[in-house]
Amino acid sequence: MNSKKKKVVCVLSMHRSGSSMLMRVLNICGVYIGDSVIREKLLDNKKGHWENRKFLEINERILEIYGGAWEHPPQFPESWEDDERLNDLYTEARNAVDVLFEEADLIGFKDPRMCLTLPFWKKVVPHMKYIIPIRHPQEVAMSLFKRNGIQIKDGIILWVIYWSEILHYTKDDKRIFVFYRDMVENPQREMQRIIDFMDHDAFYIDAKRQKIIDNFISPQLHHNRCNEKNDKLCNNIYEIIFYMTANALLTNSRELERDGKFYVLENLIAQKDQEIVSKNAQISQKDQEIVSKNAQISQKDQEIVSKNAQISQKDQEIALIKSSKFWRLREIYIKMKNKCFFLLLHPGKCIKKYCKKCFML
Repeated sequence: MNSKKKKVVCVLSMHRSGSSMLMRVLNICGVYIGDSVIREKLLDNKKGHWENRKFLEINERILEIYGGAWEHPPQFPESWEDDERLNDLYTEARNAVDVLFEEADLIGFKDPRMCLTLPFWKKVVPHMKYIIPIRHPQEVAMSLFKRNGIQIKDGIILWVIYWSEILHYTKDDKRIFVFYRDMVENPQREMQRIIDFMDHDAFYIDAKRQKIIDNFISPQLHHNRCNEKNDKLCNNIYEIIFYMTANALLTNSRELERDGKFYVLENLIAQKDQEIVSKNAQISQKDQEIVSKNAQISQKDQEIVSKNAQISQKDQEIALIKSSKFWRLREIYIKMKNKCFFLLLHPGKCIKKYCKKCFML
C-alpha cells in the first residue's frame, strides 16, 4: 500500500443523492475535509452538508462565468477549462488543496456542482479517486421538488445531465459506485468495499469509528422513497445506469444526455396523451349527460306549455260562463239570498235601518 503518498478522494454525485452522508462517513474513517465545512444542521439536511465552503464557492463562480447555475447547467464551450478567465480560480483552488494537504496525506471534498466542473478540478488534482453515490432519479426529483420547488420532470432531466457528465469525465479514472439505498440499509458491507477501494493506512474502521458511523447513519435518512414497481419511466433510466456501473461499461455522455432527455420527454408526452384521452372521455361523458339533461328540460318545457294551454282553456271557459245570463241571475239570487238570511237573523237591525231611510226621506 502507498500509505505515505498523498491521495485525494472526491465524492461525486447528483444533488440529493447521499453525498453528504457519504462524505461524513469518509471523514470519520480518516479522510480530512478541512475546518471550513458546512456541518450545521439545516432544514434540507439535518445531518449537515459536509461541503468545504471554498470549493463550493469556486464551483459557483465557474458556473456563473458561463451563465449557468447548479439547477441550470451551462453549455460549456470546447476546452473551456483552459479559459484564461479561470486563472485566478485555479490559483485559489490549488491553494485550497494545499491547505488540506498541510494537515493530512489523505484528503477529500465533495460538491455536486463538481459533476459539471470536473475538468477544472482534474487540472488542479490530476489523480483523484472517485466515490460515486447513486440514488433513484424519482427519489432525487421528489427531494428537489420538496427543497427547491423544481418540477419532477425537470428534476429527472437534471439527474440525467449530471450522470452523463459523471460517466464521461470519470471513464478513465479509478471510481467506485455506491448505491444510496445499500449505504443506508447495509453500511458495514458498503464501507468494506470502500476500504478496499481506498487502499490507504489512514483509512480504516475500528470499534470507536464504527460506533460514530452507526449513530450517524439510520434508515430515517432515506426520505422521499419512491414506489419502483409503479415508476416505469424512472426505473428504465435507473436500470441503464445500474447496468453500466455493474458492468463497468463506458458510454458517450453526450448521447446519454440527449437520449435521456428525449426519453424523459417522450414518456412525459405519452403520459400527457393518456391524460388527454382520459379527459376527452370524461368530457364526452359530460356532453352526453348535458344532452340527456337538455332532453329532460325540453320535455318539461313541453309539459309546461301543455299545462299553460289547459289553464288558458279553463280561463276562457270561466269567462264564458261569467258572461252568460245564467251567471248574472245566479249573482242576483245570491245577493237576495244573503239579504233574506240577514233579515231572519237580525230583524231588529233591519227595522232600524229601514226606519232611518224612511225618516231621511
